[in-house]
Amino acid sequence: MADSETIKTAQREFIRARMSIGMQDELLGGPALLLKPVCDSSCPTAWTDGVNIGYNPDFMLKLSHGERVAVIAHETLHSALLHPWRRGWRKHERWNIACDYSVNWILKEAGYVLPKSALLDSQYAGRAPETIYDMLPECMEVATGSGCERFGGELRDAPIEGDSACEAKAELQATLDRGIKASKEAGTCPASLRRDVAASRATVDWKAILRRFIQSTAK
Repeated sequence: MADSETIKTAQREFIRARMSIGMQDELLGGPALLLKPVCDSSCPTAWTDGVNIGYNPDFMLKLSHGERVAVIAHETLHSALLHPWRRGWRKHERWNIACDYSVNWILKEAGYVLPKSALLDSQYAGRAPETIYDMLPECMEVATGSGCERFGGELRDAPIEGDSACEAKAELQATLDRGIKASKEAGTCPASLRRDVAASRATVDWKAILRRFIQSTAK
């Protein structure tokens, strides 16, 4: 558990990194401000569920400023593309990997400097995570390790109950649309973004979400 001074410093550096995104990135500047920061020592790196963005304070302070910016941009793009809402019936870890491949390529095109541990493969460039999921080798989960051990951390499912998740989803969509328009006008919109955005507008598989909720409460 981090001490109070470490937590305060991590919170300050998180805000500083997020401000850099707001000032430099027309696409993600708006969505980054919508996610509620959560200082979470229980997770090794970072996570998002579409409403919150959690981070380990010790992990955050081990990073350079540029790496902090990349991690926050990574989690923000997961949320802006509604990845926490789109898993449906798919395996959690495999879905996390597929979304990481999609998001990391978009960030690379946008000019973010990603660490060597980032999942990057040109065969997945410009593809929606639903497509990447089906393309992944069966042994991929074992080969890449836990979601919290990779760059980008953990992609969690969006909260099922309450209005906050629905409101967050609608606000993320609207804010991303404004960001896409601004980045297109600035000539900085990544070409690989198109298919993932289109997939994020597809109808959510609520039957799969309900089935997953029933299974989780039955344990």
